[in-house]
Amino acid sequence: MKLTDVCIARPTLAWMLMAATVVFGGLAATRMGISQFPDVDFPVISVSLSWPGASAEVMEHDVVGPIEEAMTQVEGVTHLYATASQGSGWVGVELDLSRSVDVALQDVQSRVARAMRALPANMDPPTVSKSNPEDQPIIWVGLSGTVAPQQLADLARDQIRNSLQTIDGVGEISMGGYLDRNIRIWIDADRLRERGLTVLDVHSALQREHVERPAGRLENPLGETNIRVLGEFRSLEALQRLVLQQQGNTVIRLQDVALIEDGFEDVRRLARVRGQPAQGLGVRKQRGANAVAVARAVRQAIDT
Repeated sequence: MKLTDVCIARPTLAWMLMAATVVFGGLAATRMGISQFPDVDFPVISVSLSWPGASAEVMEHDVVGPIEEAMTQVEGVTHLYATASQGSGWVGVELDLSRSVDVALQDVQSRVARAMRALPANMDPPTVSKSNPEDQPIIWVGLSGTVAPQQLADLARDQIRNSLQTIDGVGEISMGGYLDRNIRIWIDADRLRERGLTVLDVHSALQREHVERPAGRLENPLGETNIRVLGEFRSLEALQRLVLQQQGNTVIRLQDVALIEDGFEDVRRLARVRGQPAQGLGVRKQRGANAVAVARAVRQAIDT
């Protein structure tokens, strides 16, 4: 007996089935997680390559080429992509849908490990990963203002980021346009030579004096006290007074042979809001979280 015959013979049962379908469909629609990029395994594996200082031509010939050749031996490859630029390269492997991504990932890692014998010894180890939209930020928050860059960076890192991380469903938050504080020492080669010193002397003095390490413990009847050697420089002035060499009454300090600056690391990436320098915060959602709900909660937190 067909379903249509049953529904015609028993109309009440047909109405009950229809009502149940509508009710349960409505419940499912309100409780179903929504995501612009669902959590699925895409058949794409990426190999990231880094060799700082190498030209694009050298990266293509000495780094990307051997990896690309090794990837052609991976089973189930349908397309192969590769790019080379200054100091970095990328190889993408697209697999057949019938191929298990996890098994293919192990195969790619094995091929890359073998190909490393042909790669330059001083380059960074290749990074193999699965491509997944879940790893991309679902929303970016831009912060700009007329305050000093360091104040803006501290506000974004210490207050706004910490506040956003407490929102339900928020995962990792990456910083865009953020520059770490950096102390630069510009050595004057002529002054160094006049005093009979070398760059290695400066390096050794910094390693010797700019340290903080445990120094044991003191035991007493009430317990024990940990001891630390607080040797790290706490100010620019203290670093300038670092003693490089002392001969009798003659003391050679770091400030005598070098210029010390308090600034930021080199700018490699920029974040801008309406053309002005800014701090960007890329918010990633947790696995399984509703991307739309998380983005809405982030917007509400920013507005308040």
